[in-house]
Amino acid sequence: MFEVIRSEYGKELGRFEFDYLGEHARLDAIVMNASVKLFEQGLLISSSLNSGYIYIKWSEISGITCTNEKQALLEISSAGGVVKLQKIKKETDLMKLKQLFNKAIPDIEMEDVPVQLGIVKSFELARKLKRIEEQERRK
Repeated sequence: MFEVIRSEYGKELGRFEFDYLGEHARLDAIVMNASVKLFEQGLLISSSLNSGYIYIKWSEISGITCTNEKQALLEISSAGGVVKLQKIKKETDLMKLKQLFNKAIPDIEMEDVPVQLGIVKSFELARKLKRIEEQERRK
């Protein structure tokens, strides 16, 4: 598949797959299996199933929190809002993602926080509802 990358993003540093859990003003929808690409100039979240995307310059990021477990939750705070991601696939290398964040934005420390069970359950429910919606559309 041919993919056009805008030159202002710079060179691609890494590509990861997460579920995007909504809540950002530019893409307020749940996107399963979203592509999270790190570039020299910032972070791009997109999906081949959705025309919307989020691009955040490294300088706009004010904080990153992460839970350390099998299905880690990642929150990226920026000037445009909060991006919430959940690691679903075991192939997604969270340590490599953290290393790339540390190189790209060394002034921002990634804060590890304990998981809050209520948040995880609400994300799981939202994901199940999204799957049901997708199945209904296919009928």
